[in-house]
Amino acid sequence: MGFILEKVYHKSYAALLNEKICEPLKLRNTYFSTETDPNKHEAISYNIQNRYIENSKVNFSNHPASGGIATTAIELNRFLSGRFEGRLISKESLALMLPENKGEYGMGIEKARFKNPIGYIHGGRIENYFSDYWYFPAEKLGIVTLCNAVNINLSQVQNTLIQCVYGKDPILPDFNKTKELTEEQFRQIRGTYQYKDGSQTITISSDGTNLIGQLSENGQMYVPYHYKSDHTFVYGDEGSILEFIPGEQRLLLREGALVLEFKKI
Repeated sequence: MGFILEKVYHKSYAALLNEKICEPLKLRNTYFSTETDPNKHEAISYNIQNRYIENSKVNFSNHPASGGIATTAIELNRFLSGRFEGRLISKESLALMLPENKGEYGMGIEKARFKNPIGYIHGGRIENYFSDYWYFPAEKLGIVTLCNAVNINLSQVQNTLIQCVYGKDPILPDFNKTKELTEEQFRQIRGTYQYKDGSQTITISSDGTNLIGQLSENGQMYVPYHYKSDHTFVYGDEGSILEFIPGEQRLLLREGALVLEFKKI
């Protein structure tokens, strides 16, 4: 879509972003960025291990309209209100974008499955930058989460925030266990494991429900593993299997015929 816009308007995507969105909404901290610049207070992306590992810089010219926008949570909320309240596009155009049924995906917008209030949501990831928004038009309420290091689903954060907005006490996940393992069982296997040649590590944590694994490779996303047996967890259709040997502080990562052995550090 970004390339189509450039062809139609004979302008760069960065110029169009500024002209069509940032200027009308007076967004001062939203722009197209080709590379993360900490001097502009832009967040660096990290991988969560036993420490935060800084990911290498990415040139976002490779991800123009799909991930090259730098912004803040406040200004993303201003964009949402501008879009839904008719300051950027007409009501007729907005209606074309919105799906009718809950759980359906429209033109870049999904209708939330909430029973009440009626809301629209969308999230995304580029490298290890994650974003999520929930917007409720009737209430003119936007909930936005932006992060540069994560090992849980952002919907958990969003759900906690919306409960706080409505004055409810959220039930926070217990990250010291999973739904199948007690705190003691999980304590025996959680932590960071190092590959035998020291080239990479994998950190095991919990999102309160599932066991989470994240390799230290640059930009590696966190992966939820599902319980299979006492010491074995699987991701997807057995594409990746974690087998723990707690007594020896070892972890085997199996992917097809490939077996990688890690030692807890």
